[in-house]
Amino acid sequence: MRLALERLTRLNLVKKQTFTYKVGRQLRNINTDDVYYVVTTPFPHKLQLVAKNLRAEFVGNLKQLDQECDFLLKISQSCLINPKNIAEIDLRTRTITLFDGEKLKYARSCGRQLRELKQN
Repeated sequence: MRLALERLTRLNLVKKQTFTYKVGRQLRNINTDDVYYVVTTPFPHKLQLVAKNLRAEFVGNLKQLDQECDFLLKISQSCLINPKNIAEIDLRTRTITLFDGEKLKYARSCGRQLRELKQN
């Protein structure tokens, strides 16, 4: 009994957090560490997920996603970013560089929050 409890505890610690999104009738999961950012598209109610080796579009609401996903940080009205994948923050040009080399602009209102993130 004790051995079973130890194994269950170990499994729960090893289990990784996933981000779930729906494409058509399929539910897809991706590790939260692989998510770079989620951005709005020109089409209403469509979001684009950009992750390690993946770009996918799905139906959703950025505001609702911001409330549901604690691991994402809102940097503008149209973009949520995963702070774990930030390589560099340039406060002068208000640009965030990700580990894959992609650069994103952030809103002035997020400057203080990103400055604190950079210091930590």
